[in-house]
Amino acid sequence: MKRVLIAALAAVLTVSAFTGAAVLTGRFKNSVVPVAHAIPMSTTISLPSASAKLESAQGPALTSGAALCAAVTPATPDAVEAAIATTERKAAEEQAKAEAEAKAKAEAAAKAKAAQLTALKTSGKALGSGVINAADVRLRSESSTSSSILATLSKGTAVTVLAQSDGWYAVSCNNTTGYVAQQYVTMGDSLPADTTTDDAAADDNSANDSTADDSSSVPSSGSGSSAVSIAYQYLGVPYVYGGASPSGFDCSGFTMYVYSQLGISLPHGATPQLNYGTSVSRSDLQPGDLVFFSDYGYAASHVGIYVGDGQFIHASSSSSNGYCVCVSSLTSGYYDSHYAGARRF
Repeated sequence: MKRVLIAALAAVLTVSAFTGAAVLTGRFKNSVVPVAHAIPMSTTISLPSASAKLESAQGPALTSGAALCAAVTPATPDAVEAAIATTERKAAEEQAKAEAEAKAKAEAAAKAKAAQLTALKTSGKALGSGVINAADVRLRSESSTSSSILATLSKGTAVTVLAQSDGWYAVSCNNTTGYVAQQYVTMGDSLPADTTTDDAAADDNSANDSTADDSSSVPSSGSGSSAVSIAYQYLGVPYVYGGASPSGFDCSGFTMYVYSQLGISLPHGATPQLNYGTSVSRSDLQPGDLVFFSDYGYAASHVGIYVGDGQFIHASSSSSNGYCVCVSSLTSGYYDSHYAGARRF
């Protein structure tokens, strides 16, 4: 591209020089406006030596314009390339300046948010105490898995929960304020005695779509057939991470919502739900039983409701199931090989 520009500019300047020479020889005297009137140069170019020569040869009428034409010579490729390089350098400098300004604004926003969370902590308006319920949970600088990791928190670590938003808790721990995926914080001063969580590294973008929270015990009552009837009312409702309402469900949010309609309280989380109710063997499944699946090293990474005939209804995050509440077979490849157990209420 540079070479094309260079050639074009050189050609234009060559034609300009040729036109000036033609004017000097009088070829265009009767057909064009005198150059002195067409291109006034008195304020921008001073070429005394050229003007003196032209004055004596052609008279004062053509001095300024002719001097310009005589002085202009074709630019060399090196000169044109240098001009292009200068333009590119200036553009790069402007881009670097814009990027620096954007970075400064982002850093200022992060500091402002940190100050706001610190103010929440000292004002006594925090949501309350919480406990990390899994091993090696990452405390991040922002409520995003792409943000930097400030610390790694061990299971049982006490935190102060400052705020909640979009599946994340803003927490304070050991004078450090950051964000933890909501599923890895249990509200309260300690973990329930029967809480079982995976000891593998718990990242905030894991396949477990649950959100750990405090919960009450599950009554040993409820109708399995009623749970199935309620569940079928929401076929086709879209899968929404962290969702627990008819506008959108994740897997554990769906089972939690269905059983809440029967007066049964479940925590929002596949792994915590695995600890409620009575264990049931796969050969003894009945409609309404919760069925669990394990993947990515988690005790339970998915949950659904058994409906009978080897099938279950669940909020699926799989594209093959349409990202919605649907019915699948327990004997299909993935669900069959990742089956983890069942619980009955």
